[in-house]
Amino acid sequence: MITSKPKIDVSKLGVMIIDMQDKYLELIDPRKKKEMIYAQLALIELCSFYDYPVIILEYALSGSTTERIFEAVKRVPRRFYFEKSRNNGFTNPRVGDIVEELGLKHLCLAGLNAPYCVRDTGAGAVLNGQRIMTARQLLGVQVHREYAFKPSLRWFKSNGFCPDHYSGITNLMIQDARSKSA
Repeated sequence: MITSKPKIDVSKLGVMIIDMQDKYLELIDPRKKKEMIYAQLALIELCSFYDYPVIILEYALSGSTTERIFEAVKRVPRRFYFEKSRNNGFTNPRVGDIVEELGLKHLCLAGLNAPYCVRDTGAGAVLNGQRIMTARQLLGVQVHREYAFKPSLRWFKSNGFCPDHYSGITNLMIQDARSKSA
């Protein structure tokens, strides 16, 4: 278990936005959905400003990423879009290929459904050799699956960096990017 802030090399960090499709967002508590989208937009803004790559994963046959997230990602210089047909995004071999091509060692995970698609993609990332990070505000779960949310947060804390607030991640990104440019 990682108990302290990980050392993040800016050139080795990427963000993965998972299954932020309207079909799934409709099934989220409206207040939690608003908080999650706000946190993700803040994260994407940093990716745009500091040139962190963003990988969008969309569950096949479930529509496109919701418009606010999709439009924000358009401002990110290095952005990649992939479909997946299983919970674990790494079952699409092109996902692992782009992560390797970019030399990513750290992945910040955000999206839906935390106990299933995000956790399984996180497990795929760990098996692929990446360190993972996320925060509660970056994740969502459908109302009928909320019982599984807290156990998924425990899994993220045991297998990566999962601060109590997403600012723990964004502050690390800003500090590391500034130290690289100094």
